[in-house]
Amino acid sequence: MGSSTSSVQQNLLGSRAEIIKALYNEDVMLELNPSIAKGFISLLGGGSDANNTNSGTTAPPTADVNLSFLALTEGNVLDTCFGISNSNIKSTNTEKSKKGKELLADAAYINDDMKSIAVTGYRDAFIAIVTYQKEMKQLNFITKCFQSKKIRTKAITNMRVALLAVVEAIEESP
Repeated sequence: MGSSTSSVQQNLLGSRAEIIKALYNEDVMLELNPSIAKGFISLLGGGSDANNTNSGTTAPPTADVNLSFLALTEGNVLDTCFGISNSNIKSTNTEKSKKGKELLADAAYINDDMKSIAVTGYRDAFIAIVTYQKEMKQLNFITKCFQSKKIRTKAITNMRVALLAVVEAIEESP
């Protein structure tokens, strides 16, 4: 499965940008309801206090990582990252989500650390979303005009940073 899988991935995806497109849609993720994002934070090992949005560097125990990773590859976490609320509806976003799930599963088959990397990356991305929504909610009409772009840019950067290790791990999969 070694080098042929890597070359197949590179042929299917072509570039880092294509991997990113298969893993999430940042515009859709930013508009995610904070209560849903908090639920995913808990599901991905963020603890029972999903209101605590401080990013942790430690991953949950192995059993929890396996369950959390299944939520990514078999559940609706990635579907939500593409705005899919009903998996029975076929769309280009459904295909992107499916491709992302396959990439994660294939990379985890090859790289033992991939499960932990993916769970931590997505958890931290959802933390960035909750923080973004909280900061936007605190703005009034006037400050929203002047501050929203800055807050959005910061949130996008935080999401990209959170998921960078996931993208890199997929790229490095043999």
